[in-house]
Amino acid sequence: MTGERQIFFPPFTLDTTNERLLRGSETLPLRPKSLAILRYLLERPQQLVTKEELMRALWPQATVLDSTLKVSIGEIRKALGDRATQSKFIETVGTKGYRFIAPISLRLSGNAAGDSFSPVVGRRSELERLRSHLELANQGKRQLVFVTGEPGVGKTTLVEIFAKNLATNDATITARGQCIEQYGAGEAYMPIIDAVERMCQGSNGDSRVSLLRRYAPSWLVNLHDLVSAEERSELRRRTIGITPERRLREIAAFLETLAKEQTVILALEDLHWLDPSSMGLISFIARRREPARLMLIGTYSEGEVERTDHPLKKLKAELELHHYCHHIALTRLTPNAVHEYLTARFETPRISDRLSSIIYSRSEGNPLFMVNITDYLTNFDSIVRRNNSIEPGTAIDELVTPNTIHQLIERRLDTLPAADQELLKSAGVAGMNFSTAAVAAGLDASIEEIEIRCDRLAQQEQFLQREGTTRWPDGTVGARYGFAHALYQNVIYQSVLASRRARLHQSIGERLEVGYRGNTEEVAAELALHFEHAGDYHRAVQYLLQAAQEAVRRSGYQEAINCATTGSSLLSHLEPSSQKAKWQLSLDRLLGVCLSTVQQRGASSIEK
Repeated sequence: MTGERQIFFPPFTLDTTNERLLRGSETLPLRPKSLAILRYLLERPQQLVTKEELMRALWPQATVLDSTLKVSIGEIRKALGDRATQSKFIETVGTKGYRFIAPISLRLSGNAAGDSFSPVVGRRSELERLRSHLELANQGKRQLVFVTGEPGVGKTTLVEIFAKNLATNDATITARGQCIEQYGAGEAYMPIIDAVERMCQGSNGDSRVSLLRRYAPSWLVNLHDLVSAEERSELRRRTIGITPERRLREIAAFLETLAKEQTVILALEDLHWLDPSSMGLISFIARRREPARLMLIGTYSEGEVERTDHPLKKLKAELELHHYCHHIALTRLTPNAVHEYLTARFETPRISDRLSSIIYSRSEGNPLFMVNITDYLTNFDSIVRRNNSIEPGTAIDELVTPNTIHQLIERRLDTLPAADQELLKSAGVAGMNFSTAAVAAGLDASIEEIEIRCDRLAQQEQFLQREGTTRWPDGTVGARYGFAHALYQNVIYQSVLASRRARLHQSIGERLEVGYRGNTEEVAAELALHFEHAGDYHRAVQYLLQAAQEAVRRSGYQEAINCATTGSSLLSHLEPSSQKAKWQLSLDRLLGVCLSTVQQRGASSIEK
């Protein structure tokens, strides 16, 4: 973060040019050393910065007491109105150091907010289309936009750039929800809950939780980190037996009330793994005709939906028929766009045409492949700087490059130290998004050790990115990370030997089970998946039954059917016993109730 820039973290701005901290137009008093510490943390957002690192960087020629650093941190917190016990900006990480946890954005000094980010190469027209839909949403004309394309074509990147350009805009609220392949069948409303939870974090979180209490109490039950155990228990009692229709009306009322003050943007990733209940909610919100400053953006892999009988294909066709949705299809990059990417990456306009041609031909214009092939060639010194020009190295023609993105990811993994490879393999088994506590259990290592190593990989842009902090019910606190792309997690997971994979699933499942003891319904589908892949079918059936019951509580009857059906099939692996008979009876009863409910709802909708 060099040059004349401002670092914005609402409602504050760090003006690095004039070395001052602002709240609006007001300059806040802060000593130069404290200002330097704040800047150091801001330039490493979501990363653990150790006390030793801070002291080396800011007092290189002096021996400094730990208390001196604490005084400066205290001064910064006072200026920000932050507290160590309930931090919104600077988190204390045990005895290790500090982490800046609030969302930040960058803007160039003197530029209008929103104009400081360079658009995604080759995607200017698509970015402009998203902005046009946002303008309509700002006018109260709700928008549903599907962004599609092959894996790695840049769907997520496009949406991220669009959202980043809005980071300094107080007129919008942006939240992201992620669909997960493993849990798509059994977790009702998973990406919606994910997005709403993110929306309720930060400086305005308390007021949004209050809105949920008023308009959507059945949803607040599922936001475990936002309410106490006592309140959650009371909410469960109050919301027993509510209909799926009421649940949809509740979340719609919450979003539409929130959208009276600011335009609400929900970005839902990887809809090809979308659960049936969330699909119904998208349809419900899109079809409502009341004016609302709402914008839903959904990304999905075109091949997974358009060329199959995926239910999303039918829904999209129905919505398009009534002009309730729009479609942005991303294609591969052109040779000119690849050249533009290389120019930006190496910060020089002098890019060899031959190098640009090599990158284009080997990646075939797939952005994820392009980025990874450039990394690969750079690591092998096959991209060099000569006379201020970026050119192919002499050995580039002899270097055998992978033919597919899967092979390339495998090669990149092989270049890492053995310890980092093992960490990523454990992370791949833990899931697309994971807690360092889960990975630590798989590797029999400390959480702090795993967190430091994950921080380093994320900082180096090696497969991972930081996604906040997780606190388990047993008090365990661990940083949360996600794979930068679903392909990374998939390829790494497949690289783990089957026997090793089963052991990791078992270790991670058992640690998660301990962490959520007494609250396992919160992660029942995840526990079931781990134990099923571990071959621990007793536990797998137990948690599939619990996941099915939790799905019913959320009015996710199709998800409950999926869980109950899987549980019944796994019973065949168990020897006859009274417990097996009880599980079979419970699964059969639940399956019967859910099938009957789904049939009745279908008949009712036809009659209407």
